[in-house]
Amino acid sequence: MPLDDPASLPLDHVPLAALIYRSVSLIAPEYAAFLHEQGYQQDAAKARAAFKFFVFSKPYLPDTLLDKGRDEQVWFRGGRVSWQVASPEENFLRALANGLISQQVVTIGDQRHVTRFMVVQIEEILSPQFTGKIRFTTLSPLTVSVSEPGNTEKQYLRADDPRFGLHVCKNLCHKFRVWTGKEIDADLLRFEFDWQYIEQRGGVQRVSRLESYKGTKIKSWQAPFVVTAPPALLRLGWECGFGEGNSKGFGMVQASGAHSTTKILYRV
Repeated sequence: MPLDDPASLPLDHVPLAALIYRSVSLIAPEYAAFLHEQGYQQDAAKARAAFKFFVFSKPYLPDTLLDKGRDEQVWFRGGRVSWQVASPEENFLRALANGLISQQVVTIGDQRHVTRFMVVQIEEILSPQFTGKIRFTTLSPLTVSVSEPGNTEKQYLRADDPRFGLHVCKNLCHKFRVWTGKEIDADLLRFEFDWQYIEQRGGVQRVSRLESYKGTKIKSWQAPFVVTAPPALLRLGWECGFGEGNSKGFGMVQASGAHSTTKILYRV
């Protein structure tokens, strides 16, 4: 709940990620430092391949939008703001919840504008039943990229690029290998955007998003998709996000048609 009126949130995802690290560090400073500086990885020599194993959604604002874009902010009037964070690591979730509660009032902003928010309630969203095939909707846009050998510059793939689904599946298998130590063949997985939904929206460009992280513009896509995979991989994708940049606010999902059953953890 914003304490300032009008309230604003930066369009760049960094302040939301910073709030997560800051809140976790209040309860588990060494773990927060590990996540921020290192992350989970198979090979310490390949830090670029590390995963943080958490993901967060877009903030869902009250229907009082005043302006979007002025000073790289979205401006709105008071009302409850909802925001979701997910992870397969229970210690992370516990530290985050306790860190938020210990503050009660948190600040989110950048060098230009800061808004104070009161932490009103924290809820646990119970997991859906994972079968071998699930349709997901995106709570934050999905992105994947490729780079040519010898070139570190990323090329963000379009949703209609035939390589897009393959890279989502390979990325999920890599996460599963790092998290569990178990190998799984990406050929067992299938990914497909809901093209009927995309066509109804007016085509692939209508579901494209250009999001910012540390000032870098990242091409991403906000559309439902269907994944066929072993249930353990579907759960991991639901818990830590699909595609790349999960800890930067990309790839959080909910299972379409699943009842969003919640359990209140804290009310303040």
